[in-house]
Amino acid sequence: MEHCHNTQHEDHAMLLRWDIENPGQVKLMPAPIPSWDGVSYVDTVALPTARTGDGVGEYGPKLDPVSTWVSDFVFTELDNLKDHPIGDALDDNPFPDNERGVATYGLSKGINIDGNGVETEVWFFLHDISDEKLADEMGLAWAGGLTGTPVAATSAAEVDADGNWTFFGDLPNPITAINGGNPPGLPPQDPSNSYSPLRRVSIDGKDVIVNAIFAKWGDQPWEHPRIDTTCVAFPDLPPNTTCMYNGNTWGGLHDSGHMLELVTEGPVPYASYKLHKSWAAEGDYLPYYVVLDSYPAGPANAMGVPFVPKHAHLAGAAVPLVQFLPGEHLRPTYPNTIEDGHGVSGGGPFGGQVGVPSYFMPEDDYSPMWHIGFAHWLVPQTEVVKGLERIKELRAEGLIEVLELPPTNTGANNYDFDSLFPVHVVNCPTPMTLDAAVHRARNLSSH
Repeated sequence: MEHCHNTQHEDHAMLLRWDIENPGQVKLMPAPIPSWDGVSYVDTVALPTARTGDGVGEYGPKLDPVSTWVSDFVFTELDNLKDHPIGDALDDNPFPDNERGVATYGLSKGINIDGNGVETEVWFFLHDISDEKLADEMGLAWAGGLTGTPVAATSAAEVDADGNWTFFGDLPNPITAINGGNPPGLPPQDPSNSYSPLRRVSIDGKDVIVNAIFAKWGDQPWEHPRIDTTCVAFPDLPPNTTCMYNGNTWGGLHDSGHMLELVTEGPVPYASYKLHKSWAAEGDYLPYYVVLDSYPAGPANAMGVPFVPKHAHLAGAAVPLVQFLPGEHLRPTYPNTIEDGHGVSGGGPFGGQVGVPSYFMPEDDYSPMWHIGFAHWLVPQTEVVKGLERIKELRAEGLIEVLELPPTNTGANNYDFDSLFPVHVVNCPTPMTLDAAVHRARNLSSH
């Protein structure tokens, strides 16, 4: 007999009984009802699958450790994520095969109207919204941390009753390479460009902020995020080899970027991006994120995403994220970070362990806008850091320093976790999160 104890309600209706039946038995054993005057019996009600089973195995349905936050999103190239060991950058037998995957989003068509009244067709997708109820209704990630985003960091938009979107302001700055030349006719980037993915819009009578990402805004090669043609295979093992975080060349024209595929012809338009692993909550959760745009121009051009000057005004809407520097130089064209052998190698942007954000899932204080810092180990790295609080502890103990941009400024230890003037911002929303506890429970019988 199973009896559920509930602090608000208990009675005999909360009993579940398991019976042993004879082969061929048809009639259910009556249910005993004890009382002070003796025992009476009533007919038993059986679950529909009491005799046949529910077909999900010995211990019930498989637990799913992955939660997705955006309805029009799918992840691929992480086929073993739910069943292989999670691992970390200090595991080498085997090294984890989950550092990077692919995120694909369905695209919609909208209109952008600039300050001169010029209309341009754009392809876009929505990722985050500042209102919880609308997030549920629209299948978006709830970004409560975007509430109150300064107007100077946003642009305007409208959506009609049929779901047609109109955006206002400049189109994104042209995508510009650092190495390998640029296409003829590339316009200069404008440090006063008014594009922002963060849109002020009224939906169902609510004034909200929506993270609306332009995937294509014209037919020129600089009018979409750069596609990394050197991302050729998954899993990326060893990390930063077959699909590097930023690409084989720092800001290379064809061998860097975060977009992998862009299809706007045909019945199902979509865009695919690299999907990156991170650690949060001291290892309890692993948010996976995409890289969509950035500030200032240097990092944006290196990553092949739009340079968004308005991100300089995000203030508290930009939340901390710390990336890690490796102990050795990743590629000749990459920034000349210190080579002291201290940091371990992994799937991060410079070849160190993967990053640590301040969130693990959409909620009231989640924001997709990251204020980026760079952690440099001052002693040989002996642990994979999996939470911001641990980073602060290690910094206080003098074991690591955390740098603002540039990451080559070793010795500065100048990153401000509470800064309202972020030096370097990247739009990195999380479409999915892996729950480490659920993952362990799912795999108890196999590990």
